Amino acid sequence: RYTQTPENRIPFSGFSQLVSIVDFDSEIKAALYRPVMQLETALKSIATEEILKAAQSESLNIIMEKLMHAEGHKKASDYRKRKYQVRDMIHASLTEAYSNKRGHIVSHYYNADKGVPIWAIFETITLGQFARFIDLLDPAVKIAISEHLKIPLNLNTNGALLPKIIYLLQDVRNAIAHNNVIFDGRHHKTRAVDQTIRQYISSLIGIRSLDFSSIADDILLIFVLLTNLQTNKNVLINSVERIANAFTEVYTHLGASLYMRIIPNDSQNKLRSLIGFIRTS
Repeated sequence: RYTQTPENRIPFSGFSQLVSIVDFDSEIKAALYRPVMQLETALKSIATEEILKAAQSESLNIIMEKLMHAEGHKKASDYRKRKYQVRDMIHASLTEAYSNKRGHIVSHYYNADKGVPIWAIFETITLGQFARFIDLLDPAVKIAISEHLKIPLNLNTNGALLPKIIYLLQDVRNAIAHNNVIFDGRHHKTRAVDQTIRQYISSLIGIRSLDFSSIADDILLIFVLLTNLQTNKNVLINSVERIANAFTEVYTHLGASLYMRIIPNDSQNKLRSLIGFIRTS
C-alpha cells in the first residue's frame, strides 16, 4: 500500500492494481531466489578456498589467530571486541544447530569431539554472520576473494568493498526468505549503500543512476557478480528476462502514470544493459 515508508501511500484506483503490485513483488522474489542462493554458495566456497590457502588449516581458532590481527587498525580495541563477538556468535550458532538437531554436519563433529572445520561453519552460519567474519579477515585474504569477483583494487582498498557487498546481499536474501516486500528497496532502509558499490557496477555496465531505492539496482549487483563468477550466460539471461517481463506486466496493469510514481522509470533500461553486459562478458 506504500513505497519505502508508510507516508508514501500508493494512490491505487482499484483493488486489481494492489494485486498486480503484490504479484509483481512475489514474482521478483521467486526469480531472484535461486540466483541469490547460488551466489551465497559460491561466495562461501571461494572464501573457504582462499582462507584454507592462507591459513593452511581448517580450524577456526587457527584461522582467527593467523588471519585476524588487531595490529595496524586505528581502533585496535574495537577490532578485538568485534573479533571475539564473531567467535562467540559462531559458537552460539553451532551450539544451536547441534541442540536443534538441524545441523547434521555439526553433530558429526561434536559427537566425535572434534572441532567443526571452517567449510562446515560457513554452511551453518547465516549470510550476515558470514559477512561479519569476512569483514575481520586480513586484507590480503579479502582481496584474494575479491579477485574471483573481478572487483578492481582501486575500489577495494584493503578488501573493504567485499564485506559491504555481502551485507547488501544479506538484506536481499533476508527479504526473500521472510517474504518481505522487496520491489521498492525498503530492505536496505537501515543500511547506507556505499558509493564504491555504485562505482563498481557503473564501471562494468555504464549506468550511473544507482541508489538502491528499488530492486533494480540489487538485480544489477547480483547478476554482475554471477557473471563475473562465470555462471552460465543463458541461465543468467533467462532469469533477467523473466524479471524484465515482470516489470512489463506490472506496467501494463498499473498504467504509465502510476507505474512511474512507484517504480523508477529507468528500471527496464537497466535490465537491458545488464543483459548486454552478460552477453559480452
